Amino acid sequence: KQDNKNILINWGTSYNNIFGKNELGIEEALVNVAKTLILKGYTLTIYPIWVEDIEPVRRLGKKINDKNCAVITEVFEAKTLQKMISEAHMTINFKLHANILSASANVPFISLAYRSKCFDFAESVDSLAYAVSTELVTKETILKLVEDIKQNYDQVVNRFVAAKEKFYPRIVKSIYRITDFLNDR
Repeated sequence: KQDNKNILINWGTSYNNIFGKNELGIEEALVNVAKTLILKGYTLTIYPIWVEDIEPVRRLGKKINDKNCAVITEVFEAKTLQKMISEAHMTINFKLHANILSASANVPFISLAYRSKCFDFAESVDSLAYAVSTELVTKETILKLVEDIKQNYDQVVNRFVAAKEKFYPRIVKSIYRITDFLNDR
């Protein structure tokens, strides 16, 4: 994956109910990020998580307007997204679910943290440094994080592996407790 030059970008909307309340400003920063990454030899794929995200994805794709930037205007089920993400070099994500899928596939992510839950998740997988509040998103900030991931790729992936080893047994234990509780009823 380190030699892979495809970066997935998850974009969408939270109807400006985000830190900084400026989705269009973030979109403009992403346009500039995308154009710079393409000049550096990356290919990009922009995709939505929810149906409401399709139009913002389309708009971002039109603004980038480059053959090295694919635009997906269909919402895929989680399994399909997981496969797509697993084949990427890294992801830049607006929605929390995209970050979760990326970490679960051992693919480094940059979280455009629109709410505190994004920071909480990033911290749980020891990747808080890759979560940027949406009120602080700039082209320079995102490009610096892309470069940092490139230089520390294996360490970032190892953090995901360690987090899964830590949390997986806890999740299984919780499922058994719930099952036992329901069976006792």
